[in-house]
Amino acid sequence: MSNLESLAIKHAKYSGMKRDIKRQIGVELSNHDPKGMDFSEVFIGDDKLSELDEAIEYCPGLAYQAVKILNRDTQWPECYGYDEVLSMYGCDSCNNARKLKVSLGQVGMKLGQIRGAITKAGIKLHEQSNNKG
Repeated sequence: MSNLESLAIKHAKYSGMKRDIKRQIGVELSNHDPKGMDFSEVFIGDDKLSELDEAIEYCPGLAYQAVKILNRDTQWPECYGYDEVLSMYGCDSCNNARKLKVSLGQVGMKLGQIRGAITKAGIKLHEQSNNKG
């Protein structure tokens, strides 16, 4: 098996993994449970959500807003991270979707490496064909 064939097989494998992970993320987000999230201790008083913010129905968007509020008067390194806030206040489905998105990023990086290797092999083949002619 040639190097290009091996890279094509790997590319197909990781493309399939990416497609499956995206599907799983959609399933997790469709299982979002508003009762499973509790941002009530963050969005109180002056930090109560505006009508525009209330349109954010899922934990990831609320976690983003919560990080801004929680870190407003805090200095690094005591700041809260996005993943930390999501795991503290978000529902299980949205937390699972976040973990899957991290996996999706890793698969995407691997696909990029494979595409780079394919391009490098293509350049080498192109140079070889030009040297023959």
